[in-house]
Amino acid sequence: ASDLRRLYGARWRLKKRRDFLRVQRRGAKTHVRFFMVFTSGRPRVQEDEVSQRLGITVTKKVGNAVRRNAVKRRVREVFRHRRGELPTGMDFVFVAKRNAAHVSYAEVLADFDALAGQLAQSRVAPSASLQIRFVFLLLIFLFIPSVPSFSHVTLILLV
Repeated sequence: ASDLRRLYGARWRLKKRRDFLRVQRRGAKTHVRFFMVFTSGRPRVQEDEVSQRLGITVTKKVGNAVRRNAVKRRVREVFRHRRGELPTGMDFVFVAKRNAAHVSYAEVLADFDALAGQLAQSRVAPSASLQIRFVFLLLIFLFIPSVPSFSHVTLILLV
């Protein structure tokens, strides 16, 4: 039992409502077959902290307490085994969709693999909004002669 706590103990979990809300408000939303997954970078990761944390939300729309707990156990188990495939320094909130009521371990694993693939793609290609912001700031920097000398630092920080 202590090995399981070490591999997925309290440190690996999101427990406070404010942490769940931070990830859901500021993070990116990804849809997979049985879950809506919110991902967000951690504000400050200490050296003694874990690299990824998991939060799971399963509402009563999915089923009774027995069904909801079964869904959560499957997600925790897949996360415990496969978290190395996810980016580090991130928090993840899995929100079960209604069709997750009878999800199997293999189906959760397939959703996890789909999520890891989508996150890998999004990390390779920067988002369009980031590219637009960069071009806009670059144009401002190049074409406004009265920009103070520290503006290049501002440009780097905003991108």
